[in-house]
Amino acid sequence: MLKSALLVTAGIVIGFGANAVLAQSNTPYYQVAEINVKNETAYEASGVDKVRDGLRAHGGKLIAGGYNKATAIDGAPPANRVLIFQYPNKEASDKAWSESIKPWQMSEQVRKLADFRTFGVEAVEQK
Repeated sequence: MLKSALLVTAGIVIGFGANAVLAQSNTPYYQVAEINVKNETAYEASGVDKVRDGLRAHGGKLIAGGYNKATAIDGAPPANRVLIFQYPNKEASDKAWSESIKPWQMSEQVRKLADFRTFGVEAVEQK
């Protein structure tokens, strides 16, 4: 009887733990990229189209931005290219970064064409 009660309790604890992990992995995640493009023609020809395809393959959606689409409300002016991507979760964002963005963005050729600042932001639960 005690064994059964312990097994039931353990099952409940494991179930709650699994639900907590699933809840964390289902939180939308955003990547924000500020890119100071020095030569737009060369930048667009550098393979950025393949990066865009890779982001989509990992569930990324461009939800805002482009060339000269951002304006400063307070503080320093934004870069000439600002992009905001939405991902289903942080794991998808991390995978897109490591497999699609980082190898291209860190190349010497691309670093000569643009300066980058990229960061991630976890979504806030809407009530």
